[in-house]
Amino acid sequence: SVFHHFPTKEHVIAAVTTEIFGRQLPHMRAVLAVGAPPDVSLYKLVRDDALFAAGGEGDERRVFLLPEIRSSQFPQVREMWEAMAETYADVLQRGIAAGLLRDVPTRVTAEFLCTLPIVSIVSFSSERFGTEREIGRQVARFALRSLLTKPARLEAIEKQALSIHVR
Repeated sequence: SVFHHFPTKEHVIAAVTTEIFGRQLPHMRAVLAVGAPPDVSLYKLVRDDALFAAGGEGDERRVFLLPEIRSSQFPQVREMWEAMAETYADVLQRGIAAGLLRDVPTRVTAEFLCTLPIVSIVSFSSERFGTEREIGRQVARFALRSLLTKPARLEAIEKQALSIHVR
């Protein structure tokens, strides 16, 4: 019945990825509009992305594991992925400039941060790691521990990030 609505597998993939990014990119922009410090924003972005991927509708993100998704066949997917990676890179650059984050290659690190939710889908399950919220928390803590210039601030950053509520 799926192919009654979509002529090919490629059309299904394009529709699913467009829907995912159509929700995720506005959420990222809303988080950044709050104006929190870069380390807090980064925690919130990573945590929410992992939470989104690990819970509820997260199974649809498995589409990013398909080998053909990286082909030139899906330019709109690549454009949306680039927008997400650029958002992460911008937050990283601001955090580095402020002395809050380690001086890392921002583009490579941004790409890594984009893949964290996909890894959380494959690697984590609520049976092994608790609730989706706990999975999101652990993924964000992992990312921030490796990026913060002062990892001892992680608890305070987490508390501040969890107080940010956006639609």
